[in-house]
Amino acid sequence: MAYAVELNGRQLSKNGATLHYQIHGTDLAAQAYLLAMAAAPVVFDGLLRQDAAVEELGNETWDADVKYGPFPEGKEGDPPTWSFEIAGQSLHIDHSLETIQRYAPSGKTPPDHKGAIGVRRDGSGVTVDGCDVHVPIFSWEETHYVKLQNITPTYIETLEELVATTNEDPFRIWGKGELLLLGVNGSSRGEKDVGITHRFACSRTKTNLTVGDVTGIDKEGHHYLWVEYEPVDDTVSKALTNRPKAVHVERVYEYGDFTQLGLVDPWS
Repeated sequence: MAYAVELNGRQLSKNGATLHYQIHGTDLAAQAYLLAMAAAPVVFDGLLRQDAAVEELGNETWDADVKYGPFPEGKEGDPPTWSFEIAGQSLHIDHSLETIQRYAPSGKTPPDHKGAIGVRRDGSGVTVDGCDVHVPIFSWEETHYVKLQNITPTYIETLEELVATTNEDPFRIWGKGELLLLGVNGSSRGEKDVGITHRFACSRTKTNLTVGDVTGIDKEGHHYLWVEYEPVDDTVSKALTNRPKAVHVERVYEYGDFTQLGLVDPWS
């Protein structure tokens, strides 16, 4: 079971604060992010929770820094405000896009692993270690201002049901399943207006992918792709290798109706 633990070393200044967490029990960056945001209080010392940054330590463990800042200014009827980030995120892969070259001692032929990375023999047979690479992640948040009277229990329940879901229908410029709602937080400004901030992450749908000899693979946005390997005798190099046997694409998030968020597109 994945969980978050707050670490010592809270940091506070006039205009910001940082709380430190460690996440255990997951190898998914998105889940580590969600756990950090869920564990951190919405308000800390008069500052509003803004965002989190997670860093993989290995063995299903992550460090997370949760940032806090001033409450947003604004009132009902104001245009939404937004900010975005495109940053590299560590991703563990076990197969390459292309094998550029293979080398072996003179007179020998190197085995063809069909793109598998870090193939080695251990006590259980042939293992694929893989490697860590950086991939671009587009995330953003937008704040909309609504009347306090509209923040009803039903509205809060709707937001709760939509967090950690992907869009079941095309939404703005994104296709089905390409958006993940990371979280929502709200803060009142006086007795009339509330700023509601929504945080999203994008993962584009891929089609016609190839892994080893497996072709024609389609992967919707936030679906999870994993490769099943099998030991194969490479008759050319006369060596035992591990090659992709099958590729599996799994849906790991529920779908949600993002139109229920009632958001005006800040970029239209």
